[in-house]
Amino acid sequence: MDYAPFAFSYTYCKLYIMDGFLIIENFFIKIYFFKIKLKKCLTIFFLVVIMKVVIIKKEVRIMKHISKSVKKAFLILFTLADEENGIGLSNLSRKLGIHKTTLYRLLNSLIDLNIVEKKDVKYTLGMGLFELGNKVFIKKNIIDKIHPILNRLVMEINETVNLAELYANKIIYLDKIESSRHLQISTFIGAQIPTYCTALGKAMLANLPEQEMLDHISKIRFKKIARNTIMSSKKLIENLKEIEVKGYSIDKEEYEDGLMCAAVPLNIKKYDFYGAISVSGSKTRFDNNTIKKYAKKLIKYVKEIKEELD
Repeated sequence: MDYAPFAFSYTYCKLYIMDGFLIIENFFIKIYFFKIKLKKCLTIFFLVVIMKVVIIKKEVRIMKHISKSVKKAFLILFTLADEENGIGLSNLSRKLGIHKTTLYRLLNSLIDLNIVEKKDVKYTLGMGLFELGNKVFIKKNIIDKIHPILNRLVMEINETVNLAELYANKIIYLDKIESSRHLQISTFIGAQIPTYCTALGKAMLANLPEQEMLDHISKIRFKKIARNTIMSSKKLIENLKEIEVKGYSIDKEEYEDGLMCAAVPLNIKKYDFYGAISVSGSKTRFDNNTIKKYAKKLIKYVKEIKEELD
């Protein structure tokens, strides 16, 4: 069963109900101060509490049900992986101990996603899994090839170098090579960071087609993270226009106080890779001339990376 529409409508329903709770709770406070009998106030209050408990219990039951379905889906995939010639519904049901009706529903969902295929009366793994596995392999291959090149850059300038990719509405760190300066930077491989407050993120945004960039910015909820964090769409767009002209971006204590960063976009269309590389270090070492020098080096290394991967 596809729970997405139900979860969507349930979430909105819950939001309206929770808004109702706020109104009731505010009403409770008002009537309390207007000296309506305490007994009535307590009755209203406990009704609110009971309703909240009911909503939470329902949400927990739904999440548990979804979790069980996910586990069953993976059991199906693991079992199909051992069946080279495929397996029928009845045999699969017996193997897994899942009722045929439930199993049939799950299999149809997996078929819709191209993760499972049905040939005659037998089920096998679909090409969707191959595509996913291939993408993971390609990504790892890209990182493995880029890493030695970035390592040479670190040896040359003795500053921390990062590789990241645009991921949904954030950036995700794919590689990080630290300098010998032992500067503590809070980012790590796998970390997901907002685009608007990092040089990496802004380099990627500035390199997007205009409409895609504007769509991305419209979804940003600006939050003060460091001393100089950009806090408005207008200022961000102005900054991105400057980056487009210069060819590199700068983060001047926008993500972390005391830290500065320069970044350059890295797009490899052959592998559908859209990311950036950056140099990070203490603000005491990153004056304007140093930033320009590092930006030139980043542009040079991006060219080398593209030549290596093409």
